[in-house]
Amino acid sequence: MRKPYRSTVLLLAFLTSMAAWAATVTYKPPAQTGVIYTVINYKRVFGTTQNTSVSVAWGTFRKSATVPSPLGSCSQSSPSGFVLRLNHLKADSVPLTLTTDGTIVRGPYQGAAPAETQHPCYKTVSW
Repeated sequence: MRKPYRSTVLLLAFLTSMAAWAATVTYKPPAQTGVIYTVINYKRVFGTTQNTSVSVAWGTFRKSATVPSPLGSCSQSSPSGFVLRLNHLKADSVPLTLTTDGTIVRGPYQGAAPAETQHPCYKTVSW
């Protein structure tokens, strides 16, 4: 009788750890002004996009938000996500830490806008 109970407890522990999973990346931008881009795919449950949280800590700047998942055909298509656009207004190299429960596809990086900004199933979120 103990083995099925133990299996259930282990399964619940695994599922709980997966729900709390988040991707974190730290980026040190170049000491010049510009725009920093990060491409993030929406979190998915059974193939459907879900609202995805993202947080940025960058010197004294702190922001967290939930990016709503798309409606229509983009809710089922893959890939789909958003491009986080941050303005780097000071010529400094303060490290930026980004955390999301989605999947970081590219970045953060400073430079030209990624191709995903032209994709119909990606939206741009500017902070």
